[in-house]
Amino acid sequence: MDEQPIDGPPLTQPPHHPADAGRSPRIRSRIVRCLLATAGTFAWLCAAVTIQQGLLLASQSPLLWGVAGLGLLGGIAAWGVAFAVSDSYIEAGVTGIAEFLHRTRASSGIAPDHRSGAALVLFGTLLFAVNTLWVAQHQDTPFDDDQGAFLTTAREIHDHGGLTGLWSDLWSGRFAESNRHPLFLAILSLHPTVDFGRGASWLLATMTAGLALVIVWRRMGPLTAGVLAVLLGTNGTWLYHAPRVVCESLLTGLAGVAWLVLFQKSQEATAALSGHPPSPIPHPPPASPTALRARWPPAGTGLPDQGDRAHVARRHLAGVWRSRGVVPR
Repeated sequence: MDEQPIDGPPLTQPPHHPADAGRSPRIRSRIVRCLLATAGTFAWLCAAVTIQQGLLLASQSPLLWGVAGLGLLGGIAAWGVAFAVSDSYIEAGVTGIAEFLHRTRASSGIAPDHRSGAALVLFGTLLFAVNTLWVAQHQDTPFDDDQGAFLTTAREIHDHGGLTGLWSDLWSGRFAESNRHPLFLAILSLHPTVDFGRGASWLLATMTAGLALVIVWRRMGPLTAGVLAVLLGTNGTWLYHAPRVVCESLLTGLAGVAWLVLFQKSQEATAALSGHPPSPIPHPPPASPTALRARWPPAGTGLPDQGDRAHVARRHLAGVWRSRGVVPR
């Protein structure tokens, strides 16, 4: 049988109007300009806050004034691009970013670009190491805040039987501490000193970040793991608590890993109910109308259309539920 030519646009796409060709890039460029102006304003606000703190503290830190300078330059650059660059350059930049994201995500038939993800992970790891080292060197004495309370309680546990005494107190109800996590106290009681406590907290933060990156890399792709590494390496609250004698690193690790595991389990449960394999990473759209026509054959070709396939899928899923006793026969 001779193949019949297919006329008209694919059924999966709306009809194309000539007016949309010029309108869509202009709308995208305006949105990008607004986002750049917002980012520039935010960079200036961050720089202003940093400069204010530096003046109040009479700081001589090159890192502080370097961050302030980068904020000022970043705001100027963002506003310059937002108002001085033509629409064609902005459209080319958006297209380049979209192609980069398309190359770096995993999908059916397309291998993810591991180099970009690995480069971001290494960059985020370097940021985390440098920032936590700087924070550790500029920490206050741990005897006038919660760190001192952790060390005092850990010494009491160490002097009254150590881990075995703590275990007995937890099960007998004699453990009266209600504001400090017993698991971190158990770790700290092994050697209740400032250096050991800071090292243990930093090690727990490092393990948390590493485990989270491994899980995200395997389940969400290299680029997502790279972005997460950069965010962890620059998050002020995370970096502030990483070298402190507190339990935030431990609790963040437990909660974060539990969330990632439950997120994957929820996707598997949704996939089991829908009859489709879990897909944490969205698939890219077809690249051409030819691919669209091959994937979604239109009416008149003798092949089932999208509605027929959906009906067959629903009947198959209903049969599976009946065979397993979920619904009555």
